[in-house]
Amino acid sequence: MTTTIPAWLRWANRHAVDLLFPSRCLSCGIDLPSKTGSPADRRDEVDFCAACTNELVTSGGSQVATNVCRRCAAPIPTLPGVDCPHCMRKTLWFDQALALGPYEKRLRKLVLRMKQDRTETMALALGKLLCQRLKWHRVTKEGEADLGCPLDDSACLVMPIPMHPWRRVARGTNAPSVLAQVIGRHFSLSVLSRALSVSRNSSPQKGLSRHSRFQNVRGGMILKAGYPIEAAKVLLVDDILTTGATCSEAARVLKLAGADHVTAVVIARTTG
Repeated sequence: MTTTIPAWLRWANRHAVDLLFPSRCLSCGIDLPSKTGSPADRRDEVDFCAACTNELVTSGGSQVATNVCRRCAAPIPTLPGVDCPHCMRKTLWFDQALALGPYEKRLRKLVLRMKQDRTETMALALGKLLCQRLKWHRVTKEGEADLGCPLDDSACLVMPIPMHPWRRVARGTNAPSVLAQVIGRHFSLSVLSRALSVSRNSSPQKGLSRHSRFQNVRGGMILKAGYPIEAAKVLLVDDILTTGATCSEAARVLKLAGADHVTAVVIARTTG
């Protein structure tokens, strides 16, 4: 029978490893410089070497910001007048999408590891990089307006895409929830981890057509009572964005409940 590792035990395991073994890059495995300072000072230090960090962060940073769709974060042609083929004929309820990078190469391998990592070490590490991506987006005048949710505004809320309890038990980890907690802590924003919930255990999206993905999640989420979000600006956090069906359904629920702006924030965006 599959068991879930308690949060306190995951925390203890992570810190025991830090004490007993030298820190290594979670991507390439080379030794990292010894960490100094208090745990509070080190909590936002990335767990990747400089080369891997540069590759992972710049894959979604200024280097490609001009040729990704600002609505769905998919790579698009740079030809003038060419609309995004991924979302131009699709109704998406979220206003903006932002990804650390495309779901390929090194980032794809790390995301796949994250989905199976019950210690949630990889989710914490990628969450820190995602915060760097968000900070880069904020410091540019164009990016700040485009994000739609001021990261220094306490009225900005962070919500993870919900996971069915049975799926959570089977997987042993909930990466979107961990990512949301990292973002909320880094920017001092409120995280509503339990505001959204699934109303049924939908079939996995993998292998479904684009149309079937939207049909599969339709009506499958609810906003729990006691979470007023009128006029709220929400960062909706997930691990991967493919067609946008899951994030769109969550955004639909939030918009109908009164949310003003919803930005989908993910680790990776598929390129197909």
